[in-house]
Amino acid sequence: MLVPSLAWSWQPNVICGNGEYTHWEELPVDYSVNTSGADVGETTFLDAVERSFGYWHEPCCSGATAATPRTTNLSALSNGDGASVIGFSGGYWPNELGDPQSTLGVTLIHYWTTCEITEADIVFNNTYNNFCFSACGARDI
Repeated sequence: MLVPSLAWSWQPNVICGNGEYTHWEELPVDYSVNTSGADVGETTFLDAVERSFGYWHEPCCSGATAATPRTTNLSALSNGDGASVIGFSGGYWPNELGDPQSTLGVTLIHYWTTCEITEADIVFNNTYNNFCFSACGARDI
């Protein structure tokens, strides 16, 4: 019998030295999308990302909003550059982000000691995974 490995679907907010949780200082959240490595067209990927962010503000009282995405050549793996980027790993998955064969994606958060989030990159692992945007037998985004 095979037993699946443990997978975390989220990580709680970080509590900083001042007792606050990590948070965005300003809304809407500004982010960019790098479509390089996506197995679908640029427009399809941008639409999927924009719809996904639309769900952030659906829960009562969340107040979360995001700006309309724009494309970029920056990598989602270059955390600390001040830009929130959503994209694919491009065939390379650093081991420190999890097992390359079982990790689907990771959000890399960068924040100040005041707990203000300065960027949050989301990188999808397409090294060992194929993604799609509807029921197609692969991992659906």
